[in-house]
Amino acid sequence: MRPDTNFEARDYFDAIDWEKEPISPPPLLRNVPNDQLCNVFVSDLPFCPTNTQSVERVIAIMSKVASTTEETKRDGSTQLTLESLKAMPKFSTKKDFATRQLQ
Repeated sequence: MRPDTNFEARDYFDAIDWEKEPISPPPLLRNVPNDQLCNVFVSDLPFCPTNTQSVERVIAIMSKVASTTEETKRDGSTQLTLESLKAMPKFSTKKDFATRQLQ
């Protein structure tokens, strides 16, 4: 059964009345105690920056592929795009790029 949607909500989280809806844990974590989950999230996860230049680059590539390719061909198109990027020369600094341009 689909929950009622509040189309006048100002935030996506408020689009559903969460007090009325049954909430269940994800199937993979259903049998893991809460204290064990908290310990994992506090101690075992390494710092992982999410807003880096490389992440933004991948998002741009995936968005471009998704908008220009039909769904059945997206995986192949993504792989080709990533392979072609690997073949391009890499530069550590702007100076390296400028030197390469002059040659």
